[in-house]
Amino acid sequence: MLLKKIIVCLCCLIFVNCNTPQMTQNTELQLEKVYTFDSNFTNSNSIIIDNDTLMFLENIKIDTVIFKAVSIKSNQIFQKVYFEDGYNLGNRSYDNIHKVYIFSKQLHSLILQKINGTTQILSLKETCKINPLIYQNLVLFQDRGCCIKVINTENFKTIWTIPTGGFSISQPILEDRNAIILLNDNTLISVDFITGKENWRYKSNTGLHIGSVYGSNQEQVFILTTDLKDNIEIEAIDITNGKLLIHKKLKERIDVWNTSNVVIGNKLYCKGYDNVFVYDLKSFEKLNEFNIKDLSNTKLVKYNTKILFSTDKDKKLFYIENEELKEIQSKIKIHDIILDSSDNIYIFSYPQLYKARLLVYQS
Repeated sequence: MLLKKIIVCLCCLIFVNCNTPQMTQNTELQLEKVYTFDSNFTNSNSIIIDNDTLMFLENIKIDTVIFKAVSIKSNQIFQKVYFEDGYNLGNRSYDNIHKVYIFSKQLHSLILQKINGTTQILSLKETCKINPLIYQNLVLFQDRGCCIKVINTENFKTIWTIPTGGFSISQPILEDRNAIILLNDNTLISVDFITGKENWRYKSNTGLHIGSVYGSNQEQVFILTTDLKDNIEIEAIDITNGKLLIHKKLKERIDVWNTSNVVIGNKLYCKGYDNVFVYDLKSFEKLNEFNIKDLSNTKLVKYNTKILFSTDKDKKLFYIENEELKEIQSKIKIHDIILDSSDNIYIFSYPQLYKARLLVYQS
Protein backbone atom coordinates (compact mmCIF):
# COMPACT_ATOMS: atom_id res chain seq x y z
CA MET A 1 0.00 0.00 0.00
CA LEU A 2 2.85 2.37 0.94
CA LEU A 3 4.66 1.57 -2.29
CA LYS A 4 1.51 2.37 -4.27
CA LYS A 5 1.21 5.81 -2.60
CA ILE A 6 4.85 6.62 -3.36
CA ILE A 7 4.36 5.72 -7.03
CA VAL A 8 1.24 7.90 -7.24
CA CYS A 9 3.09 10.88 -5.69
CA LEU A 10 6.00 10.52 -8.10
CA CYS A 11 3.62 10.40 -11.05
CA CYS A 12 1.92 13.56 -9.83
CA LEU A 13 5.25 15.36 -9.51
CA ILE A 14 6.28 14.32 -12.99
CA PHE A 15 2.92 15.48 -14.38
CA VAL A 16 3.22 18.85 -12.64
CA ASN A 17 6.79 19.38 -13.88
CA CYS A 18 5.86 18.45 -17.42
CA ASN A 19 2.98 20.89 -17.52
CA THR A 20 4.59 23.79 -15.67
CA PRO A 21 5.76 26.44 -18.19
CA GLN A 22 9.56 26.84 -18.09
CA MET A 23 10.70 30.43 -17.58
CA THR A 24 13.20 31.65 -20.15
CA GLN A 25 15.15 34.89 -20.09
CA ASN A 26 14.90 37.20 -23.11
CA THR A 27 16.64 40.47 -23.84
CA GLU A 28 14.97 43.19 -25.87
CA LEU A 29 16.40 46.38 -27.31
CA GLN A 30 14.58 49.59 -26.36
CA LEU A 31 15.47 52.39 -28.79
CA GLU A 32 15.19 56.17 -28.64
CA LYS A 33 15.93 58.22 -31.78
CA VAL A 34 18.79 60.66 -31.28
CA TYR A 35 19.91 61.97 -34.67
CA THR A 36 19.39 61.40 -38.40
CA PHE A 37 22.49 61.67 -40.59
CA ASP A 38 22.34 62.99 -44.12
CA SER A 39 23.64 61.26 -47.23
CA ASN A 40 27.19 62.62 -46.85
CA PHE A 41 27.86 60.69 -43.67
CA THR A 42 30.24 57.84 -44.40
CA ASN A 43 32.00 56.39 -41.36
CA SER A 44 30.53 55.57 -37.95
CA ASN A 45 34.07 55.18 -36.55
CA SER A 46 34.27 58.96 -36.37
CA ILE A 47 31.36 59.23 -33.90
CA ILE A 48 32.15 60.51 -30.40
CA ILE A 49 29.43 61.12 -27.80
CA ASP A 50 30.40 63.09 -24.70
CA ASN A 51 27.61 63.88 -22.24
CA ASP A 52 24.95 65.44 -24.49
CA THR A 53 27.22 66.32 -27.40
CA LEU A 54 27.42 64.23 -30.56
CA MET A 55 30.51 64.77 -32.75
CA PHE A 56 31.32 63.21 -36.11
CA LEU A 57 32.90 63.75 -39.54
CA GLU A 58 31.29 63.83 -42.96
CA ASN A 59 33.17 63.39 -46.23
CA ILE A 60 32.12 65.21 -49.38
CA LYS A 61 33.64 63.28 -52.28
CA ILE A 62 37.39 63.01 -51.61
CA ASP A 63 38.41 66.62 -51.18
CA THR A 64 36.40 67.97 -48.24
CA VAL A 65 35.70 66.76 -44.72
CA ILE A 66 33.18 68.42 -42.38
CA PHE A 67 33.30 68.36 -38.58
CA LYS A 68 29.89 68.63 -36.93
CA ALA A 69 28.87 68.95 -33.28
CA VAL A 70 25.24 68.36 -32.32
CA SER A 71 23.34 68.98 -29.11
CA ILE A 72 21.50 65.74 -28.39
CA LYS A 73 18.97 67.53 -26.18
CA SER A 74 17.91 70.03 -28.83
CA ASN A 75 18.90 67.92 -31.85
CA GLN A 76 20.54 71.05 -33.30
CA ILE A 77 23.93 71.37 -35.00
CA PHE A 78 25.82 74.04 -33.07
CA GLN A 79 29.14 73.74 -34.88
CA LYS A 80 30.05 72.96 -38.48
CA VAL A 81 33.60 73.37 -39.83
CA TYR A 82 34.74 72.61 -43.40
CA PHE A 83 38.26 71.35 -44.17
CA GLU A 84 39.30 71.17 -47.81
CA ASP A 85 42.05 69.25 -49.61
CA GLY A 86 41.55 65.98 -47.82
CA TYR A 87 39.19 63.45 -46.33
CA ASN A 88 39.02 61.27 -43.23
CA LEU A 89 38.88 57.48 -42.82
CA GLY A 90 37.35 57.57 -39.34
CA ASN A 91 40.63 57.91 -37.45
CA ARG A 92 40.03 60.21 -34.51
CA SER A 93 40.39 60.69 -30.76
CA TYR A 94 38.74 62.93 -28.21
CA ASP A 95 40.14 64.81 -25.23
CA ASN A 96 37.15 64.93 -22.88
CA ILE A 97 39.03 67.11 -20.36
CA HIS A 98 39.88 69.95 -22.75
CA LYS A 99 36.94 69.17 -25.09
CA VAL A 100 39.06 68.73 -28.21
CA TYR A 101 38.18 66.44 -31.13
CA ILE A 102 41.39 65.31 -32.88
CA PHE A 103 41.57 63.69 -36.32
CA SER A 104 43.89 63.23 -39.26
CA LYS A 105 43.00 64.62 -42.66
CA GLN A 106 44.26 63.15 -45.87
CA LEU A 107 46.55 64.46 -47.02
CA HIS A 108 49.22 65.63 -44.60
CA SER A 109 47.60 67.25 -41.56
CA LEU A 110 46.41 66.66 -38.02
CA ILE A 111 43.48 68.77 -36.84
CA LEU A 112 42.56 69.73 -33.27
CA GLN A 113 39.00 71.00 -33.24
CA LYS A 114 37.85 72.50 -29.96
CA ILE A 115 34.15 72.30 -29.22
CA ASN A 116 34.12 76.05 -28.53
CA GLY A 117 35.08 76.65 -32.15
CA THR A 118 38.88 77.08 -32.13
CA THR A 119 40.73 75.13 -34.83
CA GLN A 120 44.42 74.18 -34.93
CA ILE A 121 46.04 72.45 -37.90
CA LEU A 122 49.41 70.73 -37.81
CA SER A 123 51.12 69.96 -41.12
CA LEU A 124 52.66 66.49 -41.46
CA LYS A 125 54.83 64.83 -44.04
CA GLU A 126 52.35 61.98 -44.36
CA THR A 127 49.47 60.95 -42.10
CA CYS A 128 48.81 57.42 -40.93
CA LYS A 129 45.68 55.35 -40.41
CA ILE A 130 45.79 55.17 -36.61
CA ASN A 131 43.90 56.94 -33.86
CA PRO A 132 45.99 59.53 -31.96
CA LEU A 133 46.62 58.86 -28.26
CA ILE A 134 45.89 61.58 -25.69
CA TYR A 135 47.41 62.05 -22.24
CA GLN A 136 46.85 65.30 -20.34
CA ASN A 137 47.60 68.04 -22.91
CA LEU A 138 49.80 65.81 -25.10
CA VAL A 139 48.93 63.97 -28.31
CA LEU A 140 50.83 61.01 -29.78
CA PHE A 141 50.42 60.22 -33.47
CA GLN A 142 52.38 58.80 -36.35
CA ASP A 143 53.81 60.95 -39.10
CA ARG A 144 54.58 58.27 -41.69
CA GLY A 145 57.13 60.54 -43.26
CA CYS A 146 59.45 60.36 -40.26
CA CYS A 147 58.43 59.11 -36.86
CA ILE A 148 56.16 58.63 -33.89
CA LYS A 149 55.64 62.13 -32.54
CA VAL A 150 54.22 63.69 -29.36
CA ILE A 151 53.12 67.33 -29.38
CA ASN A 152 51.81 69.79 -26.82
CA THR A 153 48.26 70.74 -27.87
CA GLU A 154 48.58 74.25 -26.42
CA ASN A 155 51.49 75.41 -28.57
CA PHE A 156 52.02 72.55 -31.08
CA LYS A 157 55.62 72.12 -29.92
CA THR A 158 57.12 68.69 -30.42
CA ILE A 159 57.93 67.11 -27.04
CA TRP A 160 59.65 63.95 -28.26
CA THR A 161 59.88 61.66 -31.28
CA ILE A 162 60.76 58.03 -32.03
CA PRO A 163 62.09 57.11 -35.49
CA THR A 164 60.21 54.10 -36.85
CA GLY A 165 62.36 53.22 -39.84
CA GLY A 166 59.21 53.22 -41.94
CA PHE A 167 55.74 52.94 -40.50
CA SER A 168 53.75 50.48 -38.47
CA ILE A 169 50.08 49.76 -39.08
CA SER A 170 49.63 48.86 -35.42
CA GLN A 171 47.53 51.03 -33.13
CA PRO A 172 49.57 52.25 -30.10
CA ILE A 173 47.89 51.90 -26.71
CA LEU A 174 47.99 53.85 -23.45
CA GLU A 175 48.60 52.15 -20.10
CA ASP A 176 48.74 54.49 -17.10
CA ARG A 177 51.10 57.24 -18.37
CA ASN A 178 53.00 54.97 -20.75
CA ALA A 179 52.58 54.62 -24.50
CA ILE A 180 53.11 51.10 -25.83
CA ILE A 181 54.14 51.10 -29.48
CA LEU A 182 54.97 48.36 -31.98
CA LEU A 183 57.62 49.43 -34.48
CA ASN A 184 57.70 48.16 -38.04
CA ASP A 185 60.32 45.46 -37.22
CA ASN A 186 57.98 43.97 -34.55
CA THR A 187 59.90 45.56 -31.68
CA LEU A 188 57.55 46.51 -28.84
CA ILE A 189 58.51 49.49 -26.69
CA SER A 190 57.05 51.16 -23.62
CA VAL A 191 57.68 54.90 -23.40
CA ASP A 192 56.84 57.46 -20.72
CA PHE A 193 54.23 59.65 -22.40
CA ILE A 194 55.45 62.90 -20.83
CA THR A 195 59.23 62.55 -21.03
CA GLY A 196 59.68 60.16 -23.95
CA LYS A 197 62.01 58.04 -21.80
CA GLU A 198 61.99 54.39 -22.84
CA ASN A 199 60.91 51.99 -20.08
CA TRP A 200 61.70 48.77 -21.92
CA ARG A 201 61.75 47.16 -25.33
CA TYR A 202 61.01 43.64 -26.53
CA LYS A 203 61.96 42.18 -29.92
CA SER A 204 59.30 39.69 -30.95
CA ASN A 205 60.48 36.08 -31.21
CA THR A 206 58.18 35.34 -34.12
CA GLY A 207 59.30 34.62 -37.65
CA LEU A 208 56.11 36.20 -38.99
CA HIS A 209 56.41 39.66 -40.45
CA ILE A 210 53.14 41.52 -39.86
CA GLY A 211 52.39 42.38 -36.25
CA SER A 212 50.02 44.48 -34.20
CA VAL A 213 49.46 45.37 -30.57
CA TYR A 214 46.49 43.18 -29.73
CA GLY A 215 45.29 44.83 -26.53
CA SER A 216 46.30 44.57 -22.89
CA ASN A 217 45.20 44.24 -19.32
CA GLN A 218 46.89 45.58 -16.18
CA GLU A 219 49.53 42.83 -16.26
CA GLN A 220 50.15 41.95 -19.92
CA VAL A 221 50.24 43.43 -23.38
CA PHE A 222 49.60 41.16 -26.37
CA ILE A 223 51.29 41.05 -29.78
CA LEU A 224 49.52 39.30 -32.65
CA THR A 225 51.67 38.36 -35.66
CA THR A 226 50.73 36.76 -38.97
CA ASP A 227 51.91 35.98 -42.49
CA LEU A 228 48.38 36.77 -43.78
CA LYS A 229 48.00 33.10 -44.71
CA ASP A 230 47.26 30.44 -42.12
CA ASN A 231 49.94 31.22 -39.55
CA ILE A 232 49.07 33.29 -36.48
CA GLU A 233 51.05 33.66 -33.26
CA ILE A 234 50.35 35.53 -30.06
CA GLU A 235 52.80 36.72 -27.43
CA ALA A 236 52.06 38.02 -23.95
CA ILE A 237 54.58 40.54 -22.58
CA ASP A 238 54.90 41.64 -18.95
CA ILE A 239 53.65 45.20 -18.99
CA THR A 240 56.02 46.33 -16.22
CA ASN A 241 59.36 45.05 -17.54
CA GLY A 242 58.90 43.85 -21.14
CA LYS A 243 59.67 40.19 -20.40
CA LEU A 244 58.08 37.45 -22.50
CA LEU A 245 55.42 35.53 -20.57
CA ILE A 246 53.81 33.35 -23.25
CA HIS A 247 54.43 32.58 -26.91
CA LYS A 248 51.71 30.54 -28.58
CA LYS A 249 50.87 29.44 -32.11
CA LEU A 250 47.12 29.68 -32.65
CA LYS A 251 45.18 27.16 -34.70
CA GLU A 252 42.09 29.31 -34.86
CA ARG A 253 41.36 31.84 -37.63
CA ILE A 254 41.63 35.09 -35.69
CA ASP A 255 40.67 38.16 -37.74
CA VAL A 256 44.02 39.85 -38.40
CA TRP A 257 42.61 42.65 -40.57
CA ASN A 258 39.87 44.06 -38.34
CA THR A 259 41.27 43.01 -35.00
CA SER A 260 38.89 43.17 -32.05
CA ASN A 261 39.05 41.59 -28.63
CA VAL A 262 37.79 41.96 -25.06
CA VAL A 263 39.38 40.96 -21.74
CA ILE A 264 37.05 39.89 -18.95
CA GLY A 265 38.65 38.45 -15.82
CA ASN A 266 41.22 35.86 -16.83
CA LYS A 267 39.76 35.33 -20.31
CA LEU A 268 40.52 36.88 -23.69
CA TYR A 269 37.67 36.95 -26.23
CA CYS A 270 38.94 37.24 -29.82
CA LYS A 271 36.93 37.94 -32.95
CA GLY A 272 37.36 35.59 -35.86
CA TYR A 273 35.63 35.72 -39.24
CA ASP A 274 32.79 33.37 -38.26
CA ASN A 275 33.61 32.77 -34.60
CA VAL A 276 34.36 34.32 -31.25
CA PHE A 277 37.19 32.42 -29.53
CA VAL A 278 37.82 32.39 -25.79
CA TYR A 279 41.35 31.88 -24.41
CA ASP A 280 42.83 31.51 -20.96
CA LEU A 281 45.14 34.47 -20.31
CA LYS A 282 47.69 32.42 -18.38
CA SER A 283 48.22 29.73 -21.01
CA PHE A 284 46.39 30.91 -24.16
CA GLU A 285 44.69 27.53 -24.31
CA LYS A 286 41.33 27.74 -26.06
CA LEU A 287 38.48 27.47 -23.54
CA ASN A 288 35.45 28.00 -25.73
CA GLU A 289 34.23 28.91 -29.19
CA PHE A 290 31.02 30.58 -30.38
CA ASN A 291 30.07 30.05 -34.01
CA ILE A 292 28.39 33.05 -35.65
CA LYS A 293 28.51 33.73 -39.38
CA ASP A 294 29.73 37.01 -40.92
CA LEU A 295 31.82 38.84 -38.32
CA SER A 296 34.55 40.23 -40.58
CA ASN A 297 33.55 43.91 -40.39
CA THR A 298 32.17 44.01 -36.87
CA LYS A 299 33.76 44.60 -33.47
CA LEU A 300 33.41 43.26 -29.95
CA VAL A 301 32.15 45.85 -27.45
CA LYS A 302 32.47 45.35 -23.70
CA TYR A 303 29.38 46.53 -21.84
CA ASN A 304 29.43 45.73 -18.10
CA THR A 305 29.72 41.92 -18.03
CA LYS A 306 28.42 41.50 -21.58
CA ILE A 307 30.25 41.36 -24.89
CA LEU A 308 28.09 42.94 -27.61
CA PHE A 309 28.53 42.48 -31.35
CA SER A 310 26.53 42.43 -34.57
CA THR A 311 26.79 40.38 -37.77
CA ASP A 312 27.66 41.69 -41.24
CA LYS A 313 25.01 40.10 -43.42
CA ASP A 314 21.77 40.32 -41.45
CA LYS A 315 22.94 42.98 -38.94
CA LYS A 316 21.61 41.05 -35.96
CA LEU A 317 22.70 41.92 -32.42
CA PHE A 318 24.19 39.32 -30.07
CA TYR A 319 25.86 39.21 -26.69
CA ILE A 320 27.95 36.78 -24.68
CA GLU A 321 27.56 36.67 -20.90
CA ASN A 322 28.57 33.93 -18.46
CA GLU A 323 29.73 31.88 -21.45
CA GLU A 324 26.28 31.91 -23.03
CA LEU A 325 25.51 33.31 -26.49
CA LYS A 326 22.19 35.11 -26.86
CA GLU A 327 20.50 37.12 -29.59
CA ILE A 328 18.92 40.44 -28.66
CA GLN A 329 15.51 41.06 -30.16
CA SER A 330 15.67 44.05 -32.49
CA LYS A 331 13.54 45.50 -35.26
CA ILE A 332 16.38 47.42 -36.93
CA LYS A 333 19.57 46.49 -38.76
CA ILE A 334 22.64 47.07 -36.60
CA HIS A 335 25.52 48.77 -38.42
CA ASP A 336 27.60 49.78 -35.40
CA ILE A 337 27.59 49.79 -31.59
CA ILE A 338 28.93 52.89 -29.84
CA LEU A 339 29.52 53.63 -26.15
CA ASP A 340 29.55 57.23 -24.93
CA SER A 341 31.76 58.71 -22.19
CA SER A 342 29.37 57.34 -19.54
CA ASP A 343 29.15 53.86 -21.12
CA ASN A 344 25.63 54.35 -22.44
CA ILE A 345 24.85 52.28 -25.53
CA TYR A 346 24.11 53.87 -28.90
CA ILE A 347 23.15 51.96 -32.02
CA PHE A 348 23.97 53.24 -35.49
CA SER A 349 21.49 52.02 -38.11
CA TYR A 350 22.06 54.25 -41.11
CA PRO A 351 20.83 56.94 -41.37
CA GLN A 352 19.61 56.86 -37.77
CA LEU A 353 21.44 57.00 -34.44
CA TYR A 354 19.55 55.52 -31.47
CA LYS A 355 20.17 55.53 -27.74
CA ALA A 356 19.59 51.98 -26.55
CA ARG A 357 18.63 50.14 -23.38
CA LEU A 358 18.82 46.39 -22.86
CA LEU A 359 15.62 45.13 -21.22
CA VAL A 360 15.80 41.65 -19.67
CA TYR A 361 12.51 39.88 -18.94
CA GLN A 362 11.19 36.39 -18.22
CA SER A 363 8.80 34.59 -20.55
